[in-house]
Amino acid sequence: MLQNRFSPNLWLNRTRLSARRLAARYAPMSRISILLIIALGLISGCAGGAGSAHRNFMDVIHSDVGMSIDYPYISLNRYPESRGKISQLSNGNKEYQYLWDSRQGKECTVYYEVDKASERIVAVRFEGTPDTCYLVP
Repeated sequence: MLQNRFSPNLWLNRTRLSARRLAARYAPMSRISILLIIALGLISGCAGGAGSAHRNFMDVIHSDVGMSIDYPYISLNRYPESRGKISQLSNGNKEYQYLWDSRQGKECTVYYEVDKASERIVAVRFEGTPDTCYLVP
């Protein structure tokens, strides 16, 4: 009995065979590619993350500029136990001190300048180093 070349069984066998050949041919390459991608990701993650904690810290404290000093989600109000003194500046604004990290040898202090009329944060600065003033992302 002759099989028609469009026979479902013949087509299915050829498809299985070609799929196996493709898998055998590309499987080792894909394993190598995956290992290479993982290795490059680990290397770039280690190199690229060197300044990211300090950059994250800077982004967070600068995001408070423009907010009301009474806004409950700025660090100054979320952690009131870390508040420091409030000083009067020469321009009439107030400066709020916030102890970001007060561990011995790891001091980092953030200062919020607050506008007298609007009670909004107009500037922020910090005293410390990138090693002491950080926020792990």
